[in-house]
Amino acid sequence: MSKKQQKNHEEFRTEEMKFIREHFFSSLSDGKLLILQGPSGTGKTHLVDGCFSGRKQGMFIRHDIPCTTLYADFCVSLLKSILNQYIPLIERGRLTTEQLNVDHMLAEATYKYIEKIIDKLTMYVRSWGKDIRDALKHRKTIDVNKIFFSESNNIRFAEGVIKELSTALPFNIAISNAQNLNEKDLEYIFDFARNNTTHQCLFILEFTTNNFKDGIVNREFIAHLSEDYQISVRAITLAPLKWKYAYQIPQHISVDDLWAKNYYERNGFNLFDLTNLSHTDYQYLDSVFFEDITFGPSRIPGIDTQYSATKNKILSLNDHEKCMLVMLGVHGGFIRKYLLEYIFVNKIFHLKSEHIERILCSLQEKKLVVSTVENDTVMLSLIHDSLYPILDNCVELLRFQKISCSCWLNLYYQRSENGSQHRVVDESIIDASPLEIYLRVAYFSSLLGSTVSLNTACRELYQISRVTELQSDIISFYRRISKRVISSNLVVSGIKPRILYFLGAGALNFQAYDVVSMIIENMRQGTFGRIILQIFVDQRHEHFQASNHNLYKLLNLKDNTIIEDDIIFLKLIKVINDNGLAKNAELISKNRRDYIRLIEEARVQERKQAKILKKEGGRKKNHSVLPTVLKHASIGYGYQESLTYIDESIAALTENDFSSIEILQAKLIKAMQLTRVGQLNDALTIIREIKSNYPNNYIEVTNIWNLEAVILCYQYYQRGSSDQDSLLTARELFSDALRHSHDEFRKIVLASNIFIVDHFFGMNDLELMRYSRHKLEKLLENSHIKFRYLYVLGWYNLMKYYQRLGNQNKSDNYRYKIGAMSDHDSLLWKAAMGDIDPTGTEVEFLVSTPFMFAFLPNYGLSAPSFDNREEIISLSIWE
Repeated sequence: MSKKQQKNHEEFRTEEMKFIREHFFSSLSDGKLLILQGPSGTGKTHLVDGCFSGRKQGMFIRHDIPCTTLYADFCVSLLKSILNQYIPLIERGRLTTEQLNVDHMLAEATYKYIEKIIDKLTMYVRSWGKDIRDALKHRKTIDVNKIFFSESNNIRFAEGVIKELSTALPFNIAISNAQNLNEKDLEYIFDFARNNTTHQCLFILEFTTNNFKDGIVNREFIAHLSEDYQISVRAITLAPLKWKYAYQIPQHISVDDLWAKNYYERNGFNLFDLTNLSHTDYQYLDSVFFEDITFGPSRIPGIDTQYSATKNKILSLNDHEKCMLVMLGVHGGFIRKYLLEYIFVNKIFHLKSEHIERILCSLQEKKLVVSTVENDTVMLSLIHDSLYPILDNCVELLRFQKISCSCWLNLYYQRSENGSQHRVVDESIIDASPLEIYLRVAYFSSLLGSTVSLNTACRELYQISRVTELQSDIISFYRRISKRVISSNLVVSGIKPRILYFLGAGALNFQAYDVVSMIIENMRQGTFGRIILQIFVDQRHEHFQASNHNLYKLLNLKDNTIIEDDIIFLKLIKVINDNGLAKNAELISKNRRDYIRLIEEARVQERKQAKILKKEGGRKKNHSVLPTVLKHASIGYGYQESLTYIDESIAALTENDFSSIEILQAKLIKAMQLTRVGQLNDALTIIREIKSNYPNNYIEVTNIWNLEAVILCYQYYQRGSSDQDSLLTARELFSDALRHSHDEFRKIVLASNIFIVDHFFGMNDLELMRYSRHKLEKLLENSHIKFRYLYVLGWYNLMKYYQRLGNQNKSDNYRYKIGAMSDHDSLLWKAAMGDIDPTGTEVEFLVSTPFMFAFLPNYGLSAPSFDNREEIISLSIWE
C-alpha cells in the first residue's frame, strides 16, 4: 500500500484513531495493552502503523507472527525484531533523534546505555564480546543471527536482554497474528506489560478473527486480564470499512461500481482482496452471488468463492510464477531468497538466475510477494495472509502443490541425518535444527503420503522430544502434522499405527496433551500402542487409578506378548502411580516394599542379560532396565539413603552408554535429594553441570530452574544475606518456570514458591506481593487436581504468612482449609504441623524454615520406543 493510500486509510478510521489517542497515547492514560481484532484484510496493521508513524515517545517495533511457518521461541524471535532496530544504530556508533523518535538528550543517554548492555551481554556468552567489538571497530555488519542467537535459542537469555533494553528506552511493540501466540507467550507479554515500570512500554496485539461477529477477545477476557495481571487493557473490534471509503483504496474502482460494492460486502469486506478486483472479473463474479443483500459473506453452497478476485489473479499467472508462489506458500509463506533460487536452478525448471529474478520481480509488482533484508540476507514472504487459504485449497494449483511438496521433502530429507548418505544439500543451503528438519520432513511426507520418510521423521521427532521442549507455534505445526496423518488415506495402513504412536509419544514429552488425546481417539481400540499412550496420559494428569487400570490389564496378559524388560518397566510406572496415590503412612510403606522388590526383579533380569551378552562375546553394552528403576530410589528409600542407589544408576547409565538424557534425569533427581537434606552446595554444583552440558531448551528445564531457585533461596535464608541479586535471580527462575509450565500441578507448585519469595524474604514490593498472593489463591481455589498435599502446600504457606503478620483470623482460615491431621499423614507433614519433633529425622532441614518450598515432579520416564520390535505397537491386546 502506498503512503498516499495508507494516509487515506488512516483518515477513514477516524473513530478508531480518536479512541487510541485518548485511551492509549494520552499522557493521562494508564493503558499498556491495546487489543485490536477483526477478520483478515480489514486494515488492522495499517491502522496501527499509521498511529505510530511520527510518534515521538519510544521506538516502534513491528513483530510479525507467521500464520503457518515455523519460528523460534516467541521471546527469541521478538528479540530479533528489537535488535534489527537497535543494531544499525550501534553500527553507526550514534543514535539520532530521527532514528529513535526521541529528543537528543535521551538519544545520547540510550547509546551509552547500549554500550553497557553489550558489556552485560558478554557475560552470557564469552565469544560475543570479541565479535561485537570487532564489528564496531571495523564498522562491519553485525550478524544478529550468528552472534546473538548461537546459543540454541536460549529463552532466558532473550528475556533478560529484552528486559535490559526496555529499561533504556520505551518500546511500542505491535504484534500481528496474535491469535497464533500460545498461552505461554501471552503470559510473557502480560507479565512484561505489568512489570515494566521504568518506561511505559506499549503492546498492541492484532488478533485475526473468522468474521466480524465472533471475536476472540470478549469482555470476560478483558476482565480476566485486568484482574489476574492487574494491567490496564483497551480493546477495539474493527467494523467493516464503509464502501464510501473502501472503494478509494484500490484507486481503480468507482463509488458507483455496484457490482464491486456487492462483491466487497458479500465476500468478507476484505480490503486486500478488493485491491485485486478487476473489471474483467465482473461477468464471473456476478453469477456467483445470491440476489439478496445481507451482512457478511453470502455464497452459493458448494462453490468456493472465498477471495475470488485474488484467486483469479493468481490463476492468471504463468506456470513459473504459480509454482514459485505455491513453493513459498507451502513452506509457510516465508523463506530466504537464495534457497528459492537454489531450488529453481538445481531442482525444477533449471532456470537461469536472471530468469528467476524476473519471476520474483513480477510477483512483487503484482503485489503477491514482498522482500525484506535481514543481516544482508534477502527474505521473501507472501504479502498478505489472505493468500494462504487460496494456495492451500485451490484445485487448479494442485499439481504445483505436489511439485513443491516433493521438492521440499527431498531437500529436507537429504539435509537430515537419515538422508546424509545421499546428501547434496549442506548447511549453507538449509541452516536448520534437527527439530525443524524432521518437522518439515514429517509435514511434507504427510501431504504426499510418503510413508517411509514419514515413519522415519516421526520416530526421530519422538527421540528429539525427550531432549527438547517445543516452542511457540511449533506445537500448532506438530498438531497439524498429526491431524494430516490421522485423516490421510495415502499413508500405508499397516504402518500408520506406528506413526501415530511415535507422534503421540512425542506429544507426551512435549506436554501437548490435547494432541495426544486426539491421536489416542483415532487409534484402534485395544492396541498395545494406544493403551501405553493412555497409561502415560493418565499418569501425567495425576489420574493414577485410571493409569493403573490399564497397567493391570497389560501385566496380567496370559501369553508372552511382552518381554520381561517391558514387564519391569510397566511395574515401575505402577509404583510411580502408587506413590502419587499414597495418602498415608501405611500406603507409603507398602509402596516402598513394592519398589524394593522391583529392584530385585530388575537385578535378576540384568544378570540374565549379562549372561546372554557374555555368550555373544560381550561386544554389546547391557541396556537393562535396572538403572532406570534405580533412578527412582526416592520412592523406596529416605532422602539420604536413596543417594546410594541413584549414584549406582548414574554409574550404570554412563558405563553402558545410555542416552545423555537418561543420565541427566538421574543427576537431576540426585540434586533434588541433596537439596532435601540440606547439602545445597553439592546440589548446586550438579545443577550448574547440567546447565553447562545440556541444551538450553531441554524438556526438564522447568525442573532445573525451580530447583536452582529453591537452592538459592535456602542459601540466602541460611546466610541472612542482604544479597538481593541472588534473590532476584531466584524469583526470575521461578517466574520463568511458571510461564513455561503447561500443567496445573506445576503451576500451583511454582506459584507457591514465588509467594514465599515475595512474602518471606523482604522483597517489600507491595504490588508484587498482592499479585503473587492473588495468583496462588486463585490457582488453589480453581484447581481440579485431587491431590491433597498439593493444596496443603499452598494453604500452609498462606497460613504461616498471616501467622507471621499476627492476623489470626486469616491464619485460622487457612489452617481450616488444610484439614485435620491423622496418624496416616506423612512424616514431613506431621513435622511441619508440629505434631512430632523433626530433630534427627530426614525432614529436619525441610521444616527448619517458616515456609515450605515445593519440588516439581520428575517421573523421568518416556513412552518406550520398542527398538527393533515396532510391530508390537499395532498388536491387538483385546477388543
